[in-house]
Amino acid sequence: MTRRRKLLGGALVATILVGVVAVFAWAQLGGQSDALPGAETALASDDDVKVELEPWITLSPSDRASTGFILYPGARVDPAAYAPSARAIADQGYLTVIVPMPFGIAALGADQATDVMEAFPEVERWVVGGHSIGGAMAMQYTDDNVDRVAGVALWGAYPSPDDDLSTEPVLGVSVYASEDGLSTVEEIEDTAQYLPQGTDFVLIEGGNHTNFGLYETQDGDGEATITPAEQQSQTVAATLELLDTVEAAGG
Repeated sequence: MTRRRKLLGGALVATILVGVVAVFAWAQLGGQSDALPGAETALASDDDVKVELEPWITLSPSDRASTGFILYPGARVDPAAYAPSARAIADQGYLTVIVPMPFGIAALGADQATDVMEAFPEVERWVVGGHSIGGAMAMQYTDDNVDRVAGVALWGAYPSPDDDLSTEPVLGVSVYASEDGLSTVEEIEDTAQYLPQGTDFVLIEGGNHTNFGLYETQDGDGEATITPAEQQSQTVAATLELLDTVEAAGG
């Protein structure tokens, strides 16, 4: 190897390391939005749903449907914050897996749904969803793996134009909130064209960004006029409708 190639190689490695250190520092300084008391009560196993906390938060119903649901958390949000909604979905028979992300950032682990799918080969169809950036990464994953995904569910999230599912044979639901200050109604509507044809758009009046989970309020969010439980109930209902449709289509 020539001296010039060695220098270029060293510069590339240095650039990568700087990037990794920058991401790590941002993640550490940014802090995590912790789940509020009460969220983790949904993670107790019982006769109907077995809960495992490693390597993902997995809620496995004893009487399981042939469709499963994978959920990507929002950036720097404690995955346990989504436990109440995940438990409500699992209670209806759907294997539900919340996927913790590297440094809490879904953009660094967008392909993890594949690992989940391979861990549960008995599940015949999958819906991949997420909150906030987690939803955007669910769209990216689906766009890259259309043959693996039957449906996509966005919670307070919108896609990049690069992840256009408008002509793909995938079902979809987009649940969004009127008081969301981080994924606004305008942003949801402006990017609706990239979602699958026939996507069900569900507007939660009085909801905000934070209350898609059960965690500390995020800076920049709007003020909700309904409770987190009310917002999550509507979110779960819309997601279950998609899961039921996917399950029925698999017949």
